[in-house]
Amino acid sequence: IKRSQVVSQKIHSQVSVTEKEIEEYYQSHMEDYIKPPQVKIDQIFFPFSSKVTSEEEKNLLLKAEEAWKRIRSGEDFQKIAHEYNPTRKSYPEGVDYFKKGELMEPLDKAAFKLNIGEVSDIIKTKKGYFIIQVLDRKEAEIKELSEVRKEIENKIHQEKTEKKLEEWLKVLHNKAYIEIKI
Repeated sequence: IKRSQVVSQKIHSQVSVTEKEIEEYYQSHMEDYIKPPQVKIDQIFFPFSSKVTSEEEKNLLLKAEEAWKRIRSGEDFQKIAHEYNPTRKSYPEGVDYFKKGELMEPLDKAAFKLNIGEVSDIIKTKKGYFIIQVLDRKEAEIKELSEVRKEIENKIHQEKTEKKLEEWLKVLHNKAYIEIKI
């Protein structure tokens, strides 16, 4: 506590961050403030049991193909999803945005290739079969300076404080009488 009080009195009071420093930091670190692309998907999931047999897997694939054909013929994705996954949350509560790389790889690849409203083919994963529909998409974008201003200011302030603290400790060390006995 005493150390923090001393640092606060001796160091924090000497550190300030200018608007120019914030803007320069933002410009030179823009890659740190990129929001990755995101997709909002809905899904129909046909899960494998923990010890799936080839017969079970075949039956699940047949169910998935049946659902997929019904969707392709024009039936409502939501209706079919509820038929095959009756315990699932209803749209929109059950649907989230996912950043690129958050989904299992096969789902991620499919989701980011599809356009809004499109339905995937049947996707096989380690956990089961999926059919997904892309409901919305957000492209990658750079966060505005106003969104990250406080974060940048804190980061610069911390860096300057650490530098000032090191300088101050060196001064104290140089002024101190230190005798080393071996």
